[in-house]
Amino acid sequence: MKQLLLLPLLFITVISFSQVPNYVPTDSLVGYWGFNGNANDESGNGNDGTVNGATLTTDRFGNTNSAYDFDGLDDIIDVYNIPSINNNWTISFWFSSSNSQSFYNQNIIGLGSSAQTGAFGGAGYSINGGIAPGQCPNFNSNLNKMYLTDASSECGNILFTENYSDNIWYHITIVNNSGNYIFYINSFSTINDTANNLIIEQLHFGNRDLMNFQWYKGKIDDIGLWNRELDSCEIKDLYDGSLGNCCTQNPIVSQPTNQSTTIGNNATISFTDNLTGATYQWQIDAGTGYSDLSNAGQFSGTDTQTLTISSTTMSNNNTLYRCIVTESSNCMDTTDVSTLTVIDNTSINELDNSLVKLYPNPTQDQITIDIKGYNGNVNVELYDLQGRLLETTTNTIVSLKKHAKGIYVLKVSYGEITEEVRVVRD
Repeated sequence: MKQLLLLPLLFITVISFSQVPNYVPTDSLVGYWGFNGNANDESGNGNDGTVNGATLTTDRFGNTNSAYDFDGLDDIIDVYNIPSINNNWTISFWFSSSNSQSFYNQNIIGLGSSAQTGAFGGAGYSINGGIAPGQCPNFNSNLNKMYLTDASSECGNILFTENYSDNIWYHITIVNNSGNYIFYINSFSTINDTANNLIIEQLHFGNRDLMNFQWYKGKIDDIGLWNRELDSCEIKDLYDGSLGNCCTQNPIVSQPTNQSTTIGNNATISFTDNLTGATYQWQIDAGTGYSDLSNAGQFSGTDTQTLTISSTTMSNNNTLYRCIVTESSNCMDTTDVSTLTVIDNTSINELDNSLVKLYPNPTQDQITIDIKGYNGNVNVELYDLQGRLLETTTNTIVSLKKHAKGIYVLKVSYGEITEEVRVVRD
């Protein structure tokens, strides 16, 4: 019976959590209020908002019933009983003010409560569109600015200021590390500042706690609260509304190194990275520029971190390899180059017995095979540097005209002997 009761609960949690957009980080997510038809917490954590007066409206994309509008008179959305968040947290939200120039200090987001902060109203993120004689001088001196107040006193310290305009959507992210704050506007870090450490156990949208003035007039949307510091890449994804807009710095942990092997043996070239879900493409340069490798012939692992070259021949000697690492469509990195050295351990007598000569080499059209002192049958196989067989012939004149410029390998068999020789098509 306990299992039967647990399954519906799990199902409900998954359904709720799945409403969070994929670009919203879910690690340490306390609450996410996307305002899609209501003020419910879409993270599945149950921190639903209580709406008092605010009305659903269009969001920054023009979608109906996807943001909340606040009238500047008494509208507010309250979120109580959030598990206390201390030391490290991040809050992110969108806002677009309207007619703010006729309003004194307006509280967009209230952080914490009066009782918790020790200052009336608690902390908050505000805009100031008008001067009110006799009111907080730090507010009056920051006309047409947006800023964060830290609730260290009734007026509070202003941590940072930035210009704003009405009817423009702004994305704000505040990252706190034990009182060290980083502020982001539209994903760009604007300033670092230090103040008292704010502990969040309540959130208020449209004003601060217990305030009966300084109401916000405008729209708010897509509020997220995390019990950790988001990094700049995660913030960029939130702003752009998609994943992969920021590249991981120095993703390649260990670079590939030069390798050597003796003829006939396998060679492996590898590296490591700290990415999740990356794709890989190994490339070869045999003297005519880099080209992609595929899992064929001698080569395997061309789309992994480890490339294997099987049964090496002297045609592989001094070839260059690198890997293109793709994190996203906007984020690619290239490994260091690895040079493969193939050591020919053929004896001196065997080398002296090599009879195959090619001319002209390089060639623009055809190549002639000359086998000194041999007039019997021959079999010729033409391979590309990926080990793919391109054609076979019994002629000693081979045309390369139909093949692209590059380096190829001719495997020439005569009598009981087989030799491999490189030929360049230029």
